[in-house]
Amino acid sequence: MSESRSTAANFADDVAPSVADPDSMLTALLTALLRGEQPPWPAGAPADSENQFLMRAEKDGVAGLLFERLHNTPDPAVWPVTLREPLAARARELAVAEMVEEAELKRVLKALAEQDIPILLMKGTPLAYSIYPTPSTRQRVDTDVLIRREDADRVRAVMQDLGYRQPTAVDGDLVSHQFALTRADKFGAQHTWDFHWKISNAKSVADFLRYDDVADRAQPVPALGPHARALGTVDALLLACVHRVAHHHDDDRLIWLYDIHLLAGALSEQSRRTFLQRAAAQGVSRICAQGVLHAVNRFATRLPGAFLRELQASADKKNEASAALLTRNSRLEDWLADLRALPTWSQRLRLLRQHAFPSAHYMLGRYQTERRALLPWLYLRRGLNGLGKLLRRR
Repeated sequence: MSESRSTAANFADDVAPSVADPDSMLTALLTALLRGEQPPWPAGAPADSENQFLMRAEKDGVAGLLFERLHNTPDPAVWPVTLREPLAARARELAVAEMVEEAELKRVLKALAEQDIPILLMKGTPLAYSIYPTPSTRQRVDTDVLIRREDADRVRAVMQDLGYRQPTAVDGDLVSHQFALTRADKFGAQHTWDFHWKISNAKSVADFLRYDDVADRAQPVPALGPHARALGTVDALLLACVHRVAHHHDDDRLIWLYDIHLLAGALSEQSRRTFLQRAAAQGVSRICAQGVLHAVNRFATRLPGAFLRELQASADKKNEASAALLTRNSRLEDWLADLRALPTWSQRLRLLRQHAFPSAHYMLGRYQTERRALLPWLYLRRGLNGLGKLLRRR
């Protein structure tokens, strides 16, 4: 057993496949395949297990990656053809869609570069074109970009010239630090870009990895042409750990953990030290420790024992403000964490007002009406709906 796997066992919650526990069986099968193992399909599995497996693969964003793993195993026939054929069909769909997406990526990157707008690709897209077997094996629904706040209007202008439009979204400078733009091309494919000047709307990590802080450490993405730059490997790993907690409430979706697995496994000894230092300096050590250790448990990432022990020590830190993100169970707790993270009462009150009373432009677009006389009723309706969501447990 590798040193990383034995150390990670302290944190493991994996279970062996058991037909008596279909959910754990599917999880174990998915992770074993992604680790490069070749488990046989369990004899006596429940009748709907194959459909459930395919649904889980899609939900976890790993259908294309699973096909690549099965295709490259010595004997893929040990798996039912009723699973292999749907995975192959899905992989073909993803490959075709990626060809269309790649052309659009290059088109947009070139247009932004021609206007001297500096951007950094982040999250799934640059990883797809750098550390995954093929770009289509890193499933994703949008392209995330880090920009400077002062470039936002210029970005919108360029994207609008390219046929992109901005969907209705909550505004307010404290509520949101990003905007999305979408376009349907002549093939009917939907292209979505999310431009961020802060990497998260969660206030305790909002100022983490600002553009000016990471631009000098950026790396080229040659597969996407001369204009493509992305977060450096250490910064990409920090973001992968924080994103799944700040935006997705510590969700163990496999594609996000696999990002962490690949990025952590690519670090040099010096980069591992830098990762620990930056996580501590930014107050996200506990979040980063949890992300990496979850990935190690799932995929047996090969990492030195000394590094894993330092992560284990970081996982016990209780004094970081960002650690509250690991225990949120409702939107109310999200709000309370955000309020605590803001430095002044005036900002806290402004955040509450922006949540409760977004602009009239947003309200009319959200409820698809031009009748401003309805605004009082619409705000009341929003408040009543929001109250239920605020108190609901996840």
